[in-house]
Amino acid sequence: MPTVDFTLQDIRTSLLPEIQTIIDESIDTRFKQFEQSYESDIAAIQQDFLAIYTRFDGIDARFDGVDARLDGIDARFDGVDARLDGMDSRLDGIDARFDHLETDLKDVKKDVRYIKHHMTDLDKLAGQHSRDIMKLRARAA
Repeated sequence: MPTVDFTLQDIRTSLLPEIQTIIDESIDTRFKQFEQSYESDIAAIQQDFLAIYTRFDGIDARFDGVDARLDGIDARFDGVDARLDGMDSRLDGIDARFDHLETDLKDVKKDVRYIKHHMTDLDKLAGQHSRDIMKLRARAA
């Protein structure tokens, strides 16, 4: 049988470059895999951000539409406010007319009472006059 004259140091020395090459290749392979995975993840994140940005653009456009609608509603309310101001001034005019009519009605009621009082006096005078005429007719007869 042949004899082996290798020492542990000899084995280490002869295998060390091969082991170093295997380790370097393994590290290179892993680094390349990591780099590809990293680039793939970055690309996916960029796509996600692009999709989110696109959604935000859509949401922003919708908010612009909502703002425009709210501006339209505000304009309508401004028109309603202007109309209400016009109605208020008309109602003030109507109130003033009713106040005037109430005053006129009070005056008319006073006049009616005055006329009724004088009608009563006239009725009394007419009754007295009628009695006087009947007396005169009775005397003349």
